[in-house]
Amino acid sequence: MTSCNLAFQLHASNSWQGGFNYQLSVISSLTEFYSDSVSITVFASNDHPPGDLEAIQAFPQVFLIVDNIFSRKFTFFRSFISLILGFDPWLRPYIYKYSLTTIFESAQFVGSNPLVERVLAWIPDLQHRTLPANFSFLAWLRRDLGFRLQATSNRFLIFSSSASRAQFSTYYPAYSPSCAVVNFPPIITRTDLDASCSVDVLSVYSISRPYIFLPNQFWLHKNHLTVLSALAYLPSAERPLIVATGSTIDYRRSDYFSLVRHRVVSMGLCEDFLILGSVPRSHFLALMFSASAFLNPSRSEGWNTSVEEAKLFGLPLLLSDISVHREQANNDSSFFHPNDHIALSVLLQASFRDASGFGVNRFCHSEYIDRRRDFAGKLFSLISGCSDHQS
Repeated sequence: MTSCNLAFQLHASNSWQGGFNYQLSVISSLTEFYSDSVSITVFASNDHPPGDLEAIQAFPQVFLIVDNIFSRKFTFFRSFISLILGFDPWLRPYIYKYSLTTIFESAQFVGSNPLVERVLAWIPDLQHRTLPANFSFLAWLRRDLGFRLQATSNRFLIFSSSASRAQFSTYYPAYSPSCAVVNFPPIITRTDLDASCSVDVLSVYSISRPYIFLPNQFWLHKNHLTVLSALAYLPSAERPLIVATGSTIDYRRSDYFSLVRHRVVSMGLCEDFLILGSVPRSHFLALMFSASAFLNPSRSEGWNTSVEEAKLFGLPLLLSDISVHREQANNDSSFFHPNDHIALSVLLQASFRDASGFGVNRFCHSEYIDRRRDFAGKLFSLISGCSDHQS
């Protein structure tokens, strides 16, 4: 029997891939392990990419409601009205119609009296505090006020990492909200794996030599420029191939992708830095298990999905030395300061000389299932009685 009716507004993958991945992980894990105890309602709009809606529709037990009021462009307006009224008037009819008991907030605010039994608020990271220059004043203020409202409005806060939880305590020492750290796993289905195995991804993208996989969105804080400097520092005969995927749109710095492309050409790296942009999921996984190593040079992360995927595929990890990467790392991880292109060049050169893992699929399915089950259990415990937990 269903004991909890959970609802949240869906993030669009083309504006925030990490947020979309997180929500999909929540849906997938809960429906797999707690389908008899949790009912899920997802709110989306017509400006979501079709693939996002199809991904939700793949879960027959999930109610998908498409209404343009749930467009990202109205999020701030709805949050402002919810702050004034104490509840979201556009959400209210759905709360009553579907007997919603729990709302999972993320980058929004549904009011101090939201008409449901409990509200869980996901705090993905504190990037506006650690890298404030990446935000306009208004974007910084909206994010900061949003976190403060969530911390003081009887929410239960969920952090993706202990690093984010520690940063929250540092930047908001006056608040002591109920909270928990829940590390989320990626979603890699049998269907995804089967589809990826049927793709000759090396031929599709004309890749003829071992490569290091860099699957980051082209956002400023993802730090592609340090990678380019590291490649340029190496003799051309000792440069590994970097294959980069991810959305090319940074809504905060619209010129960033153009800057990366310009640097690739001006630094003579066209043969060593391959930009693929957004690729199908099956291609992404095929690129992951065919790589010789994984690279994430980011300056800030909440909990990086691709790092978790690379671990499941057994790839050596080349990671920027930030606290969350230390938390995610395994025994096959190497670190470099995100500003130190020379240190990164040493790691890239070592990877170039040892490409023994190129084209080898080492995916560990049993570990993947165990992690999903653990994630679902922790999440269900919080959803069904979050006021009783503190960490």
